[in-house]
Amino acid sequence: MNRQQKKDTNLGTPNSLGGSGRRHTRPSTCWAGRLVLLGSLVGIPLASVPNVTVAAALTQHETSEAPAQLALPATHSARSLDSSAEHRRVEASALRVASDFNGDGFADLAIGVPDEDVGTVLDAGGINVIYGTPGGPSAPGAQFWTQEAPGVRGRAERRDRFGSALAQGDFNGDGFADLAIGVPNEDVGVVLNAGAVNVLYGSAAGLAATGNQLWAQSSPGIKDAAQRGDRFGFALAAGDLDRDGYADLAVGVPYEDLPGGTASGAVNVLYGSALGLRSHRNQFWNQNTPGIKGAINNECSIFGFNGSELCERFGWALAAANFGNGRAVDLAIGVPGELSNVPGYPFGAGAVNVIYGKTGVGLTALGNQLWSQATPGVKGDPGFCDPGSSCVVELFGAALAAGNFGKGFQADLAVGVPGDYFSDKGQAGGVNVLYGSSQGLSVTGNQLWNQDSPGVLDEAEGCYFEEDCIADRFGAALAAANFGNGSFADLAVGVPQESLGPIAAAGAVNVLYGSTTGLTATRNQFWTQDSPDVADVAEESDGFGSSLFAADFGQTTERDLAIGVPGQDVQTATDAGAVNLLFGSPAGLSSSANQFWHQDGIQVLDPPEPGDRFGKWLG
Repeated sequence: MNRQQKKDTNLGTPNSLGGSGRRHTRPSTCWAGRLVLLGSLVGIPLASVPNVTVAAALTQHETSEAPAQLALPATHSARSLDSSAEHRRVEASALRVASDFNGDGFADLAIGVPDEDVGTVLDAGGINVIYGTPGGPSAPGAQFWTQEAPGVRGRAERRDRFGSALAQGDFNGDGFADLAIGVPNEDVGVVLNAGAVNVLYGSAAGLAATGNQLWAQSSPGIKDAAQRGDRFGFALAAGDLDRDGYADLAVGVPYEDLPGGTASGAVNVLYGSALGLRSHRNQFWNQNTPGIKGAINNECSIFGFNGSELCERFGWALAAANFGNGRAVDLAIGVPGELSNVPGYPFGAGAVNVIYGKTGVGLTALGNQLWSQATPGVKGDPGFCDPGSSCVVELFGAALAAGNFGKGFQADLAVGVPGDYFSDKGQAGGVNVLYGSSQGLSVTGNQLWNQDSPGVLDEAEGCYFEEDCIADRFGAALAAANFGNGSFADLAVGVPQESLGPIAAAGAVNVLYGSTTGLTATRNQFWTQDSPDVADVAEESDGFGSSLFAADFGQTTERDLAIGVPGQDVQTATDAGAVNLLFGSPAGLSSSANQFWHQDGIQVLDPPEPGDRFGKWLG
């Protein structure tokens, strides 16, 4: 398809409504949202499914800037800091460190390009890094990393997909953020697609190859063993799980086979130190781990489309934050293929395991939780199966984000349910919100949001077993941060298959703002590439909102929002990908001076190429 020339990269005036707020008419034909949602989860080739944007639309998990209290000095309690202006100052500094690779006080933006060809090596993957400045991200000093970069461990191989997941944290405590990079299709020796994680360490000059690491389940001392198709590094999250002042790294291995379960999934945890990440005290978590709630099922559910399997996928999405129940950071783990414990409900209802951190120890099974829409008191229903027919697969836990949305001093958890079903709208998608407390996450005051929630802009558009339907997928990507408009974290919700009038799957982002009572629809926003003054224009299958990342890149003191548009055509390169950037303001996100980034081969390396999917993942 032909693209219009992009607009200037710095355009516009503040738009407090975040776009027109108009409602769009859905085309009369519908596409089977059930299969869109299953496409990447169960291994259906994306090329065989029309209008699917990218797998990242389901894998966006730790998309926000570092969660509340992630990098706070160990001497401060969350309660004493949260109640003061000093807390806000310290938190702002700590959050900047979490994604500030060069220590200049501004967050930097890492952009995954996992389908990047490296020389003649197809889909080996790469990442672009654009550094923050007082005026926002700026091209001078930008970097382009692959496994062929000088000094970087590993080797670019066909379909490695380096850059499929990203996580930032100060793993060695030197004051510079470091970057973990998922390479989930990395071959480990002769073991195909076992997966790996590269780690680049920050410095005054930014990310550098000096001291870089390559981790896999075959690394000395790492628990478990590399197996074919594990996809170690599919999801990543960083946080100080033992409260020793060093960020630790959780690595999702959602295709891990375990006794009693095919592709049941697991999570490896590496702990930080003055020397960076180390195998010492590393952990291996799954639903077979003693004391962990949930049960591994001994078979996957078989669906008729290509005979594809939907397995549990523990570790598909990760989020790290202090949800309460102690002062260390905790870990939420998405299990979107989890079988509901309600009789008659299907695989793919989904669940989230929460494992709590302990000072001086790290993650422990003590007090762990298992959440789903079948949990008593949690809003929503965990899908259903028609007798002798198909199942509604909701995928609770396909995306995660954490932040303090209000109500208390602890971080809260947003859970994406991109297949959430409405009786009158089909599978349009939703987001559950669980609020933190002194005892950890609680059912008290929990919420379920969708585009049909009172006051929320636009409207839910979904599918129910139609053969030709494009479901919105509200909640396929999430990011939490304070964009302004108050003193609490706000929630950005990706709707990557939102159709805008006749423009199918152009994509959108809804923004809900935090308050003393938690997230509310008050002054909520609806953003697209057709919002006034936003750079570029909405086009079919752009997938605007497929990935999200929030941080303070400069220009203002509020957090800003980077929005992945991996289906964007650039010049003549189809699906080369792009990133829109909206800046925070005292009134919330604004189109004022917004930016539009893509590879150009000059300032942002490499040249745009068909199918690169620049922006498929952000960090």
